[in-house]
Amino acid sequence: YWDLRRKGVRSPNAPKPKPDAREPGGPAVLPGEYSVRLSHGKESVSQVVNVITDPRVGIVVRNIENLQPIYKQQMILSSKVTEAMDRIRQSKSTVASINKMLDVKKNESHKAIQKKGKAMTDSLKILEELIVNPRGKQGIVRNPNILSATVGTVNRYLFSNLSGPNKSHEYLMMKAKRESEQVLTKVNLFFDNEWQKYQSEVENANLSLFKNYEPIKIE
Repeated sequence: YWDLRRKGVRSPNAPKPKPDAREPGGPAVLPGEYSVRLSHGKESVSQVVNVITDPRVGIVVRNIENLQPIYKQQMILSSKVTEAMDRIRQSKSTVASINKMLDVKKNESHKAIQKKGKAMTDSLKILEELIVNPRGKQGIVRNPNILSATVGTVNRYLFSNLSGPNKSHEYLMMKAKRESEQVLTKVNLFFDNEWQKYQSEVENANLSLFKNYEPIKIE
C-alpha cells in the first residue's frame, strides 16, 4: 500500500519535539522496494518492504513520479520555516535565561541589558507571529495571512491531489516560497543586527548563552 512515508519535517506550529517524540511524516513514497531500519539504543534491525499502490484508489504511478520534485521543494520549504521557528523560540528562551542571571539591584549595566532583553523578546514575538498564530487565544483561530497557513495549504493540496502537477501546484508553491523568503529575510536581518548587538552587550558583561546563527536560505 502507498502509505510508507519518507523522513519528514515538523510543522512550524509544532513545538520542538522531545527526544522520544514520534518522527514526523513526510510525502508518500513511490511504489517499490525499501529497506526499513528500526533502531533502539545500540540495537538495530532492518527489513526490505515492498510498497505498492492501493488498487482501490486507481493511482497513476506516473502522476506521482511527476509530483516528486514538488514534494522535494515543499519539504525544503517546510524545514527552513521550521528552522526559523525553532531559532526564534530558542532565542526567547535564551533571553529568559539571561534575565535570571542579572543582578539589576546592584549592577546598573544589568538594568540596561534587562531593558534590551525586553526589546528582544518583543521583536521575537513579532517575528513568531508572522509564522504562527499568537499563543493564548481562546477557541479555533485560523489566520490565512500567517506563513504556516500558506505552507500548510501547499501540504494539504499536495497530499489530497494525486493527479500530477498542475497550475494550482505551481501557484501555491510560488506563493509559499515568496512569502517564506520575505519572512526569512526579516528573521535573518534581526539576527544579523539587533540580536548581534544584544549578544555583544551580554558577552561584554561576561554573561553568555549564545549560539552562532547562519542565515537561513532557500536554495
